Parts: sequence; C-alpha cells; structure tokens
Amino acid sequence: VAKDENKPIMLYFHFDQCGSCIKMEKNVFTDPKVAEFYNKNFVSFEINTRESDGIETNKIYNIKMHPTFMFLDENGQELNKIVGDFSPVDFINHAKNTLDPEKNLTYYKQLYNQGERNSDFLLDFCYRLNAANELDSIVINEYLDTQSKNDFKKVENIKFIYEFMFHKHNACIDYSHNA
Repeated sequence: VAKDENKPIMLYFHFDQCGSCIKMEKNVFTDPKVAEFYNKNFVSFEINTRESDGIETNKIYNIKMHPTFMFLDENGQELNKIVGDFSPVDFINHAKNTLDPEKNLTYYKQLYNQGERNSDFLLDFCYRLNAANELDSIVINEYLDTQSKNDFKKVENIKFIYEFMFHKHNACIDYSHNA
C-alpha cells in the first residue's frame, strides 16, 4: 500500500490497558488537524502487541515501551521513532521531522556515526533520542562537554540539565562535571 501511494508508513504499537495509548487515542488521534496530516502523508497501521497478529509483528520490531510510533519508508526502512504521549502539535511536528530527510532520527544517527559533534547538533540529537527512548549518558555528556561555563547560564542549558541530569533514574551528569 505504501509503495502504491508513495507514502511512508507509521506503525502505532499499543495495547488495550495502556494509559498513554488511551490518552493518544482520545486526545490526539481525534484531533482533525492530526487526522488530516497523518492521512495525507502516511499509511498508518495499529499494532496491538498483546494480540495474536500484533505479538507476531512485535517479534520483528521488539517494542517494549507503549505507545511507540515507528515511521518507515515505503521499503520498510526505519526513518524515525517516538515513544510516549504527545500533544497534537508535537505529534504533527515529529511527523514533519520524519518527512524531512535531514531531520529524521535515522539521518541524525548517520551524522553522529560519521563523527558530527557540533554543539547545536548534539543538543538536537539528545532531544530526538529522548523522544525515541534511546538517549544515553554518553551523548548527554558529549553535548555538555561542548559548553563553556558561561554557556551553562543559558536558558536552553538550564532546561537541558533539569531534564537530563537523571535519565532512567540514573545520574547522567556527574556531580563533579564542569557544569
């Protein structure tokens, strides 16, 4: 279907008692702007990971957090992934990033693997990895190492430290870090 319509694919992984999934279904999927944007730009499929076909499909993707939204090109290659619940505006913005070949997560991972480490890139990459539930302390600290002492007074860095000082209940920024 995706090849025939020349559209990427959005896979929605969920299960029936998932609170964040229910929140997305009631508050985001019903938003007319979300529905219009996704219907125009994606072929969308829902996968209940606790039912027969969904269990089998999930063996391919190994989704552990719900809801997960995986975006694939028409050939099935991953472009982007986001995990959790989002506002309608954020959900559309993540989809727009997916459609832009220089803003999707796969492109960012390629740049990172090729050695890209500039400050603005690393900051954006941290937020993209976090949205995909793939952020780790290595990238967090690589970003922080690009900052001077005066840079830590900037609002974006105060917000960053607040959001990422602890990740998955582990200290990511060592208390002795030069921040």
